[in-house]
Formats: sequence, C-alpha cells, structure tokens
Amino acid sequence: MNNRTSSAENFDIFEDIRIVREQKNRELEAKKRQIMQEKAKIRAKMRMKSICAIVVVFALACTVLYRNAVIIQSSSNVTKLQGQLEDIKSENVKKELALEKSVDLTYVEEVATRKLGMKRPDKFQTVYVDVKQNNYAEVKNAVKNDNKFTGTFSVINYDILN
Repeated sequence: MNNRTSSAENFDIFEDIRIVREQKNRELEAKKRQIMQEKAKIRAKMRMKSICAIVVVFALACTVLYRNAVIIQSSSNVTKLQGQLEDIKSENVKKELALEKSVDLTYVEEVATRKLGMKRPDKFQTVYVDVKQNNYAEVKNAVKNDNKFTGTFSVINYDILN
C-alpha cells in the first residue's frame, strides 16, 4: 500500500458515494411519486366507473318506477271509465223501459183519439200495397279455377294469365 495518499482523496470517495446514494434516493422517490400518481389515477377512474354505474342503475330504477306509476294511473282510469260505462248502461236500460212504457199502443190510441181528435179509418179507406222483392245475385266474370293454388296465389295466377 502506498502511504502517500492523502486523506482528502478518501473523503472524495465517500462524497461520491453519498452523492450517488442521494441521486438513487431521489430517483426512488420520483418513481414512488409516479407510482402513487398512477395508483391515484387508477383509483379515480374506478371511482368514476362506480359513480357512472350507480347513476345508470338509479336512472333505470327511476324509469321502472315511472313506468309502473303510469301503468297504475292508466289502470285506475280504466276502472273509473268502466264504472262510468256501467252507470250509463243502467241509465240506458231505464230509459229503454220508460220508452217502451210510453209507446204502449193502447196509450197511443187513447191520446190520438181523445187529445188529437183522430179516429180509425173505414174499410174503404184502407189501401193494400203489394211489395214484391226479388232476391237474385249476378256473377260477373266467372273464372274457371283449374289450378291447385287458392287465395293469394290464385289471384296472382289470374292476373298473370289475363
């Protein structure tokens, strides 16, 4: 060993080692900060995804609730209208009965003879009318149906042939 080395040189080596260590520590700290920032970003993305999922589920739940409310309201309206229909039907039956009572032929004849001064016609005033009705149907453009098809195919076939 050489004894002529100065102790200042030995301190320079330690100083270089200290500088290298500090530099490595700074690099490690920078990497730790970068990793922490990346983890924070990932956590923020996960929170945003969770919040979005919650909002979507909430919106779907609100939609289902609104739809059910509309169905219930429509159902109650239908029930109310059915009740009104039943009331109108019963009123209609009452009016039909009243109408049938008022159209009693003996009552009509009594009103006609007493209040209006009308009387029954004599035999010579009666005129009989002969209403003869002939029921017949006329077939126009009868088509001979020789094909196997019926329905739509026969119409298409008829259109093609004619």
